[in-house]
Amino acid sequence: MSRDPIKRLREQQSLDDNSWDDLYPGWVRDLSRIQWTPVTVARKAAEWLVDDPGTRVLDVGSGVGKLCLIGALCTDGIFTGVEQRTRLVNVANAVAKRHSIKRCSFIADDAQAIDWSAFTSWYLYNPFSEHLPGCHTIDEAFPRSPDRYRGYVQMVETRLDEAAAGTRLVTYYGFGGEIPFGWEQEGLERMHGGLLELWVKRD
Repeated sequence: MSRDPIKRLREQQSLDDNSWDDLYPGWVRDLSRIQWTPVTVARKAAEWLVDDPGTRVLDVGSGVGKLCLIGALCTDGIFTGVEQRTRLVNVANAVAKRHSIKRCSFIADDAQAIDWSAFTSWYLYNPFSEHLPGCHTIDEAFPRSPDRYRGYVQMVETRLDEAAAGTRLVTYYGFGGEIPFGWEQEGLERMHGGLLELWVKRD
């Protein structure tokens, strides 16, 4: 059995987080348990997000790209991660380039500046919680406040309300807000202590 994490995922074999995280620098591995999507969650989320080959997936707050990279290896979707921290985007792009992982890309930008309608599936791993007192944060690169948190949550609720029929949403540990009317829950699993949920926009 191969020890190469990239090959293992391409061949649909099992993989633990320590093996995947060896692809990253030490300081990234140190943050893994709290900040990055677990491998098993990423695989299930990608399965839910990609309902057809070529499905365009947006990962909001993509960090070092774990969901996008794993999704691109395990499905036929096209994954884009948006992340404010350029150094994290650089890490994600470096892994993709080093291991020739196609159909994934990463943007250093604020999620509010992205056209979400260009994607038919969205992934949210509680991306704004660092703005709340007492919550873990990666660094002090950006000012944090409950007001910023509420602003981001309201932005997501607006995007959800405006989403086209058929749009798919997967959340892990939620996003801090309410799912608007018109969305139907189609999947729910407890994984690694958190709820992974699939929602589909019906009207």
